[in-house]
Amino acid sequence: MLFVLMPTILLYGDSIDSIFCCIVAVVAIVGIVAILYSSSEKKAKSQALENARSAHMRADKEAEEGFKNRIASVLPKLLIDSETNRITINFLHNILPIYFVDPRFIIGIERTLEGRDKIGRLFFLSDQEQRRRISGNQAAINSYLNDSFFLFVKLIKDRLKLTTDAQAIYVTYVFVYKTAIQYFASKWADKYQEKYFETISSMSLADALEIYCRIDTINPSNTETAGEFIYYLINNGKFETDNYVLCFSVFVQQLNPILEKQKLERFSHKLNRSPTNRAYTINDVDLMNGQEFEHFLAVLFTKMGYETEVTKASGDQGIDLIASKGGAKLGVQAKCYSGSVGNSAVQEATAGRSFYHLDKAMVITNSTFTNSAVKLANSNEIVLWDRNILKEKISELF
Repeated sequence: MLFVLMPTILLYGDSIDSIFCCIVAVVAIVGIVAILYSSSEKKAKSQALENARSAHMRADKEAEEGFKNRIASVLPKLLIDSETNRITINFLHNILPIYFVDPRFIIGIERTLEGRDKIGRLFFLSDQEQRRRISGNQAAINSYLNDSFFLFVKLIKDRLKLTTDAQAIYVTYVFVYKTAIQYFASKWADKYQEKYFETISSMSLADALEIYCRIDTINPSNTETAGEFIYYLINNGKFETDNYVLCFSVFVQQLNPILEKQKLERFSHKLNRSPTNRAYTINDVDLMNGQEFEHFLAVLFTKMGYETEVTKASGDQGIDLIASKGGAKLGVQAKCYSGSVGNSAVQEATAGRSFYHLDKAMVITNSTFTNSAVKLANSNEIVLWDRNILKEKISELF
């Protein structure tokens, strides 16, 4: 650069200003060249990083696809192994259903497994965005994984002689889910198919949901009740996928309008019917004693089409009211409380169901249930009606 400008310096060598201008020009040109070189270097580095990142992503994808294929090759062995199927059913029987029916718990479990080893995430029911923003109770999730799931993983690893923990975790995860579809579908079918869903094979999803919402002994918005039904629908091919998280979303989208329509129908029916001599409200119930509440529930179930019998006040064996319809017998434990209803009511209803050889047992209260009572009821298949459900039934029938 200096050689290029030398003639100018020699020509105007006696001019300090000219020499200074030349020096400034040299510095400027050098600076421009340096900037251009730096920019080019940065661009090259950026491109190299992008290439490396793309190569890494391709390698990850290839590794995940290869892992998926290896897992898929192992699963058929489990599916035809009757002993493994038996212990998996027992595993599900001893686990709270919430880990399989509440999408928040499913997503939380998958996020935790991904943090442990992401290679099996192609088997997940959730997507990356869901795992980023949705979480269940992490303490409960950790308890389930550490106290139950990972112990079961060790059993499966030993039975199949798998070589890595990652293989064992994801083989077990996928197999347990596939078994859960059958397990929960069977539970629902045992309770409701004969009476409500004998023609399920010819029903549309919308038809099945309409019937579901009209089963008078369930709370259709209860997550665990809905979960069993969703698995039943999956097992009968009523969704376009067997991904529970996606099916749950579709289910809720179709369920809510049906519930709103039924609510409007009940309101319209109430306005159009002839006035009765007695119109009860939940406030009237709050003033009742125990026996009055039992007899009130007998009237309510009679209006629902049941034949009812109030058991003896003493020695009722945990059941205050027996309601019969269509050959099925339902037992009710009645709790007219000002405080929350706890475990004892659920335990009494469970015992009463066995004593009276009932098809189903319920606990009905004008109050609320403790969280512990809800969990115990779910694990023992006891139906709970709290204040809100009772209010809806009163509004509908009186």
